[in-house]
Amino acid sequence: MAVSKLNPVSSGVTQKVVEFTSSGSWTAPTGTVTASVFAVGGGGGGGHGAASGSGGGGGGGGIVNKEVTVTPGTTYTITIGSGGAGGSTNGNRGATGSNTTIGAIVTAYGGGGGGGSGGSGQLATSGATGGGGGSGSGGNSGPGGGGGAGGAGMHAMTVHQSEVSDEGAVGLYGGGGGGQGTYSSTYASGGGRGGDGIDGYGGGGAGKRGAPGPGGGTSAYSGTGSDGVANRGGGGGGGAVNNSGGAGSSGYVRITYWS
Repeated sequence: MAVSKLNPVSSGVTQKVVEFTSSGSWTAPTGTVTASVFAVGGGGGGGHGAASGSGGGGGGGGIVNKEVTVTPGTTYTITIGSGGAGGSTNGNRGATGSNTTIGAIVTAYGGGGGGGSGGSGQLATSGATGGGGGSGSGGNSGPGGGGGAGGAGMHAMTVHQSEVSDEGAVGLYGGGGGGQGTYSSTYASGGGRGGDGIDGYGGGGAGKRGAPGPGGGTSAYSGTGSDGVANRGGGGGGGAVNNSGGAGSSGYVRITYWS
């Protein structure tokens, strides 16, 4: 769905803002050769928690925030990325979120899925995903692995999970990594916090009892991980023992132009 806003400026040219929360199209008007775009990919799903422990939070969708060149009269197809499904069986990893695109000129990559119990999340790689998913818990008596790296968007940042702490790493203009999951009540501090994206978008999902990044889903001591907030590109929360992970959030596009 597209929503237009008008903001007059002193030169007589009007600044226009159009937002998309679902797929659609935008036509560059006569005389418009540049536009500022803010695009967020779909968040990754949280991992499933099997009997051996909880799942990690999903990574937030990658974020692109820049000025682009457009061709007057050209219609650009806007595709809003879907959030990845949460892991649903046997400690499975959550699914990767899908990409958000503006024609062929902008791609905001989907976030990586959170790891299932005992498994690793999907790491961010150069240009391949948004935030990496957090890893699942290592077993009945140990904490989970660290959150995945933030990544992609205008800049890429690749960090292996062993190099990050409980919290998801913060990517530059990329989704935050999903927080870890933990299982045993001995580790009362719970899982790690999902990493932050930018401007309230693209936050990683939480690991067990951790806090989510902006737009990301939560993960309680028991039960299913919650879904990311719609159109924020957040990752889904990790599932507790024997519970499914939450779904990642859908993406978003905002185009600002003058005509």
